[in-house]
Amino acid sequence: LIMENLETAVHDGKNFEARQNMAMASYYAGLAFTKAGVGYVHAIAHNFGALYSTPHGLANSIVLPHILDYSKSDIIPQLAELAKASALKTGRESNKQLADKFIARVRSMLQSFEIPETLDSLKKEDIPRIAKLALEEAHANYPVPKYMDKGTCEALIGKMVA
Repeated sequence: LIMENLETAVHDGKNFEARQNMAMASYYAGLAFTKAGVGYVHAIAHNFGALYSTPHGLANSIVLPHILDYSKSDIIPQLAELAKASALKTGRESNKQLADKFIARVRSMLQSFEIPETLDSLKKEDIPRIAKLALEEAHANYPVPKYMDKGTCEALIGKMVA
């Protein structure tokens, strides 16, 4: 539902069918949220919101491709399934190729929405604090497919400095 309707809903806000489908997609995502392995996305995004008043959806959108890249090696089968569900399978691609296609599609969509992969307000000196808080939140509250330590988290957040 997301892959088929998000761009239309964003670019044509008067398209009722696309907006209705996105409402259902949001509902389904909410049901699946507790089993999703993207805890670092939300944990980092929460801290961007707390420190810089970044809207949560925007923060998640900025963080998501970075976490997908980081986690990819441990979630290739799941990403391949998402690629198939998103109609990205065109031939006999391997699961790794499908995972790469899915991540590329996410990035393409974000670019079409003019959402950057960096956060203008992010300050390098805040990165250690954000990493510490994000790891505490993620490890205590969310499933994550691949654990990271503080140094890895700091490096990943560092990629989001504008």
